[in-house]
Amino acid sequence: MSHISPLEKAVQLVGLRPLAAGLGITYVAVRKWQSKGRMPRTEWTGETGYSAKIQEMTAGAVTKESLLASWPAADEQQQATERAESLALAAAHGVEAR
Repeated sequence: MSHISPLEKAVQLVGLRPLAAGLGITYVAVRKWQSKGRMPRTEWTGETGYSAKIQEMTAGAVTKESLLASWPAADEQQQATERAESLALAAAHGVEAR
């Protein structure tokens, strides 16, 4: 029996296009996540909430935690951390981050 990723399970349960539509993104973006084997880095920085929405769309059959179990690569994690720090600093100073 082969292992199925949480994202693959969500696609099987909801359907590729309905899942993408429910998330407000293209199915190509979901395919990109599938090819990388994980959610986008923005899920770990708090910029997006796709994992929580997928959990909702699958009625809990796919959890946010299971979708976020595969961390981004170290360099992407560093970029995500830097972006989150930049956003926090900008918010603290009342300016829009770039």
